[in-house]
Amino acid sequence: MKHTRQNISTNGLIRKTVISSVLVFLFCIEIAAQSGTHSVNEDTNYREELYIQTDRDIYVAGEEVYLKVREFGGLTHTPGSISRVVYVDMPDSYGTPAVQLKVATDGTMGAGAFRIPDTLRTGCYFIRAFTGWMKNYPHSLFAYKKISVINPFESMSRFSLPPVHALPESVIFYPETGHIVKGIENRVGFQCFNKKGDPVITEGMIIGSGEDTLAQFRTDRYGTGRVSFNPSAAGSIYIVTYDSTGRDRRFAMPSVDDKGLTFRVTSDMNAGVLKIHILKNPGFQAPEGRLVISYSNASVTTVRKEISAERDSVVVLNQDILPVGIAKISITGTDGVALASGWFYNVKMAEVAYDVKVHSESFSPREKVKIEIIAKDDDGKSIESNLSVSVIRPVLQETSRYNEIMRQNQSPAMQALRTELAMPVLNDYMIFYHPESDLSDYIGPDSVIEYLPEPEGHVISGVIRDRNTDVPLAGENITLSFVGKTSRCNFTRTGSNGEFNVATWEHGVKELVIQPLSQETDGFYVDLKDPFLLDGGSFQAGPLYIDTTEVKELNKAIISMQVSDIYDPFLQKRSAGLKSNGRPDFYGEPDNTILMSDYIELTTLREVFKEIVPGASTVTRNNKSNLKLLNLHPDASFTASPLVIVDGVPIYDFDKILEIRSSEIEKIEVLNTRYFISDLIIEGIINIVSKKGNLSVLEFDRSVFRQEFSGLDDHEFYSRDYSTDAQKSSRLPDFRNTLYWNPDVRTDRSGKASVEFYTSDETGDYTVIVEGFAADGKSGRSVSSFTVRN
Repeated sequence: MKHTRQNISTNGLIRKTVISSVLVFLFCIEIAAQSGTHSVNEDTNYREELYIQTDRDIYVAGEEVYLKVREFGGLTHTPGSISRVVYVDMPDSYGTPAVQLKVATDGTMGAGAFRIPDTLRTGCYFIRAFTGWMKNYPHSLFAYKKISVINPFESMSRFSLPPVHALPESVIFYPETGHIVKGIENRVGFQCFNKKGDPVITEGMIIGSGEDTLAQFRTDRYGTGRVSFNPSAAGSIYIVTYDSTGRDRRFAMPSVDDKGLTFRVTSDMNAGVLKIHILKNPGFQAPEGRLVISYSNASVTTVRKEISAERDSVVVLNQDILPVGIAKISITGTDGVALASGWFYNVKMAEVAYDVKVHSESFSPREKVKIEIIAKDDDGKSIESNLSVSVIRPVLQETSRYNEIMRQNQSPAMQALRTELAMPVLNDYMIFYHPESDLSDYIGPDSVIEYLPEPEGHVISGVIRDRNTDVPLAGENITLSFVGKTSRCNFTRTGSNGEFNVATWEHGVKELVIQPLSQETDGFYVDLKDPFLLDGGSFQAGPLYIDTTEVKELNKAIISMQVSDIYDPFLQKRSAGLKSNGRPDFYGEPDNTILMSDYIELTTLREVFKEIVPGASTVTRNNKSNLKLLNLHPDASFTASPLVIVDGVPIYDFDKILEIRSSEIEKIEVLNTRYFISDLIIEGIINIVSKKGNLSVLEFDRSVFRQEFSGLDDHEFYSRDYSTDAQKSSRLPDFRNTLYWNPDVRTDRSGKASVEFYTSDETGDYTVIVEGFAADGKSGRSVSSFTVRN
């Protein structure tokens, strides 16, 4: 039997995959305008998008956050991408990542969990997700999900107070298309703050230069407002605010342009079109009588269309061929001078409807709950979909209309905004969007691709150098292995600068060992690249304002968390690392397996190899021991020593190996044939597994690179089981804030799925949240409830 293994260069594999995918996304966009059809043939920038779902929105410091990450193609917005690893972190208020984890995906979704540090201050934070490939793009294009954290042990003086009715110290204005124009209805958003930067509630009016009242307003509880007005004259206008005592304060707004234009965007999903309505005041004249409309999205090259300023008051775009997501729409003259620009979120798919049925409205503590789910498309037909199910306390979920609408827009600017303004559609809120980038052509033909996608697991990258000379070890065969009972050695050859890239699917926390394959190479060190971004970014999720009407329920959630924290260690949960169990040794099936329990106990492995292991022998040359194997093929013989592995790590000091006490060994596996990895030939393999499996049977060489390594996340939600009388009568209290979390529920062809779980000891109302996506990218969300009573 001849063992072979093809070891393709990770760099080459990834680059070929990217090139193939980019070629797939070559496309032709046709924009149908009122004046005719314009076609643009361009190469696109392959882009990946992510969407984060969590079990809830509000947590107590020290609790676990359960999350799901969905992957989409940036152009089609359908589930699926090249990358199979998503990096998730949560920057603290100083921008330093407080949490980091790697989530394995199947190319469409993955799930993980992390514990919020109990030292984290009360406030709002961003959970941030990105792939290796996404690091080539601005951080504003990562996925951001805002959560709120309450630290009950923090001084109350650090809590942000709810906004009050007062005079603002500053006002930020957001004209809808960047300008305010005379003689046209203009829409302007604004936010009011005090000297500390906290929002204030205020009311007042917009007045023109002639002290005429143009509009009146009242902000919401977060100091946010939006007004519409039609100024009759150009020049200065002001916002005047009043407090409860009648005092006022005046702030200058952006001045009114005498000549100009603005626009409105409407969407008709049934007809599959976007309409850009251009509004010009009577005095406006475009250079050469022409205007240029630009539509910019990060997934496509900017599309431009020239129109007549006189005839074309409405420009129609084919919505179906434009990517889903944020785009910038701009209007310029033919001279390139910007006239108006605004942000638009292209939503072109009807939602999936989830019909959620809880089999009863009321349950007792520790009683089984069954939930049935039916998924239907906009035509009422049953469809397959992948969804998550979360069951939580209602107080731990944000329920404002803005949060419901804005869940699908996970840009940091819109996730951070808090408002109670009730507006019909998502794009009504885009007036407040103020990103750091303009989404135009990030990766062009001259751009350098620094980060590659990871289609075959997490890529461990680094450089290996000579310890004495600091010279890179170029063209060196090295092994990357993990300490444990299963041998999963990875072999690669370094590049011209000593660099290496190795893909691995290892889960959980392991000990990583990197060393040259040659026994003669000595004195080296390894620099590993951190796949995470050390900079948490400049985006802030904002302060947390506690709703005083919910203090009682929040206190109950805090107490429940503390009770759970005390008693959770006594639960017999499934062990971590389940996702990586069952994976075989890298060399497959051995030719011989020697279980030490089947034999009388010998003193050392020197005696074991002499008396028990078939085809193995020891030789001594120049006072050094060596191991030899007999090749199973009678017409072939080994010309070198075998690769000897102890607890997953290649070991080259045979004297140390032979002196290991046999009583500490569980088994020895032998491969008596050559093993091929690309052009590397291994003359047989001996795999020694100790009873502890942690390499403690050897005094490890300190010069070898060995360190703790956090692999792919392997946390899973533990659901309490009360199916037996003994479990139901258990005296361990159960006060879960999240009763149930399942990130991977799938409806079948008939659109049906069901889940079961048990209630806890805590009575009260519970919210069931179902959220998912169909294969064509359509999404849906449903919220229902039930009650637990004694």
